[in-house]
Amino acid sequence: MNINTGSTNDTVRNNILYNYRSFHGAIAIDSSSRTGFASDHNAVISRFSTDSGDTVIDLTAWQGLGYDAGSFVAVPAELFVSPGTDFHLLTGSPAVDAGSPTGAPSDDLDGDPRPVGAAFDVGTYEFQLTSCGNNQADPGEQCGDPGTAGCAHPCTNCVQCICAAAQPMCGDGLVCGSEECDAGHACADTGQVCQDCRCVNPPACTSGIPLTTATLGLRADPFRLRLKGEALIPKPWQGVDPPMNGIRISVDGVTGSRGLDVTIPGGAGWTASPALTRWTYTDRTGAHGGITRVTVRDRSRVADGLLAVVLKGGGGAAIALPDAGATRAAVVLGTAGECAAIAWNPPGGDRPRCDGDAAMLTCR
Repeated sequence: MNINTGSTNDTVRNNILYNYRSFHGAIAIDSSSRTGFASDHNAVISRFSTDSGDTVIDLTAWQGLGYDAGSFVAVPAELFVSPGTDFHLLTGSPAVDAGSPTGAPSDDLDGDPRPVGAAFDVGTYEFQLTSCGNNQADPGEQCGDPGTAGCAHPCTNCVQCICAAAQPMCGDGLVCGSEECDAGHACADTGQVCQDCRCVNPPACTSGIPLTTATLGLRADPFRLRLKGEALIPKPWQGVDPPMNGIRISVDGVTGSRGLDVTIPGGAGWTASPALTRWTYTDRTGAHGGITRVTVRDRSRVADGLLAVVLKGGGGAAIALPDAGATRAAVVLGTAGECAAIAWNPPGGDRPRCDGDAAMLTCR
């Protein structure tokens, strides 16, 4: 396994790694790629490198760097039925039950269930029970043959005499696998809602109308905000009248910090242009969540129902910023359905995306 040229945040887990060459060995990584690197529960050859193969260290020295604490040295003859042609595990192979459940798939390369026995196996194939189906309870069998206990857990199915994890089905009323909630099973955080069997912060806008050309600049402490975008709200408008009804602004994460959720009420602070195509809110004190200025423009001459919004804030209390990998924003301009939202892609993704950290976000 060669990891180099700044390839960070990689994980190497539950693999069988062997190298017949006299250099490199199991894993070779360079200094630019070690940030966020994790490796464990692998069957390896005792040869590693932290400088892309220029020098070699053994497993003990490699473990001293914090890697592969649960890994072990093994050669192909100990591991496989027929090294080079059949990579299924031997009976008694040290890879059996030596894996980690973290990130492990529920089936192997043959499509057979995992885990079988006490734990997940290391490698691409899970060692299966050969005695399943002989009409008697044999060691390791949990279900299927007479005399076995059967599968008591509702999130398992009997597959080859093993109670294997069933494929989660959102909406079946069971919370299985990676599901966080389901019908009849609410989120533990009472402020969150269940969406596609995942617990998420409740969205401020569910109209499906996108907030386009959106940009966001947000600082946690001292609080600073600049958000702008456009929304095509179908006419006739029912509640789009900022001086009368105000607007709502939300900048949060799908999970984690709920960031900013502010309602600017109608009334004091709002002014309107003579043609009623531009509404402006000004409050230097930032009394409502630190928002100091809002401008809403009716751009129906460009496209019927098009509204442009610019919001600024500063001087308010420090806030916890949402994760740059799951930041979203919404503006409610009238009734609950007269709103628009955007969910930015994470850092490194396609635009629109967010970059930043817990101190500052820039999204465009």
